[in-house]
Amino acid sequence: MAMNRVINSIWAEISAWGSLIKTATNPYHPNPGAGTVGANNQGLAAITGPSPFIKVDKNGISPDIQVSTSLADIGNVSPTPLDENSGACHVVRQYGDIYMYNDGNIISWGGNGKNLSFGNSYEENHGWANQASVYNNETFHIPPGAMYSSATKSSVPAVPETDLQWLGGTVSKSWGVEFNYSYGSSYEWSSGPNQYIDAFGSVGDDLTDVKQGKHCTYSYGTGYEETLVSWDLGSGWFHADDSNSPYASRKHDSWQSPYLSLETVATSFASGGAPTPGGFLGSLLAGNPELEAAYDEVYNPQDFAQRNTWTASNLLVSKTFGNTYDYHYGPGLSIQEGPSEERNYGNSSSTVVGNSVESVTGNSTSTVTGNSSETVTGNATSMVQGNATEQFWGGKAEFFMGGKSEMILGAADEITLSVKMEIKTLGAIEVFGGVSVATFLGLLIEVQAGGKFEFGELKLKNHVAEVDVKDAAKVQVAGAAQIQSAPVNVTTP
Repeated sequence: MAMNRVINSIWAEISAWGSLIKTATNPYHPNPGAGTVGANNQGLAAITGPSPFIKVDKNGISPDIQVSTSLADIGNVSPTPLDENSGACHVVRQYGDIYMYNDGNIISWGGNGKNLSFGNSYEENHGWANQASVYNNETFHIPPGAMYSSATKSSVPAVPETDLQWLGGTVSKSWGVEFNYSYGSSYEWSSGPNQYIDAFGSVGDDLTDVKQGKHCTYSYGTGYEETLVSWDLGSGWFHADDSNSPYASRKHDSWQSPYLSLETVATSFASGGAPTPGGFLGSLLAGNPELEAAYDEVYNPQDFAQRNTWTASNLLVSKTFGNTYDYHYGPGLSIQEGPSEERNYGNSSSTVVGNSVESVTGNSTSTVTGNSSETVTGNATSMVQGNATEQFWGGKAEFFMGGKSEMILGAADEITLSVKMEIKTLGAIEVFGGVSVATFLGLLIEVQAGGKFEFGELKLKNHVAEVDVKDAAKVQVAGAAQIQSAPVNVTTP
């Protein structure tokens, strides 16, 4: 075994094979949070008791425990304890608190060994402290509800809630500014269980479908994130708000929005009530209670405004300064529940290669200050179920390369307050199923370059004066009586 020598306060251990070291404090506290249990006899029992280790290989795998053994079944397994006196390995067992002070560098150099840790762990780092104690209000207790839940139907250890975080899971806390630098690629793999598992390893109910088999990450509270894409070591600035930053004088970086004052928006929605959805949205909501409830909450938000007041203190902020490129391959779904606003200061281009569907249930307003152009290569259908108003302040030109059909099933008014010209190079047919009345408040001139044919049973004319000037002979053929009544009738061939 090992040989220990102490010479002039220098401790050395020379070992030709494995070593075994066991130490305990007086008194010894075997369970964190459970209080003092005993004195020397308790520490001696811990030292002389059975080994807490089991023999594992370099990957931490025991020959007595299958890798596929679940957390719920691990209690039914009895692995073989490690023989601490075999000399095949170095064993260190320490019972009690350890205070370590080092005023110098720590250099660690190893071979190809692995560092395997089993059991819960707790770590705190206080970067601002200049005393070996906690002060400056640097305390935070993880809420017990985040460590266990009724979904696990497990019994919580009978200890103070402040000690739950000590007994379960892997806990890490840090106070102080963190600086991280990494050179090289970073790879990360993740997975997760299909059931809820709390910090104590208790297995509970099934997770929802989108969480099963995934590594779930939860973030609580507000936050601010800033990405400076074009920054380098010669920049001389470290924040976008620094006076020497190229982004310090930006104009449109403002979170304030009167539209997103959700109390006002929610009240306006609630006062109008939820309209009956139709079309694509109606087919989407039909028979889906969750979607119908979400749709109803938008228009009847209840306490939605109180829970989502739009203020700077409750925002999760993310800013990126510099060029960005985002690529996604595969189907994608984006859902926004609640009011939203989007601003773009600069040119914008959007391209869709494929079908595009847009559905708006509610009022829609579009304003273009500048030129507007729309090109449709294919069939186009426009339907308005309700009143429609069109206003043009300027010239308008319409051009049709094919046939045009127009049907009006109600009254129609057309008023032209200036000169109007219609040119038809081919035949024109007008059919009136009822009475047609034409009123001209000024001079009417009709010019016919070709012949004119009129057919009918009865023709009545009532004019103060009628003058016909013709370059050729006039032929009148009537199948019925023709009546012409006018004070003056002058015909000049």
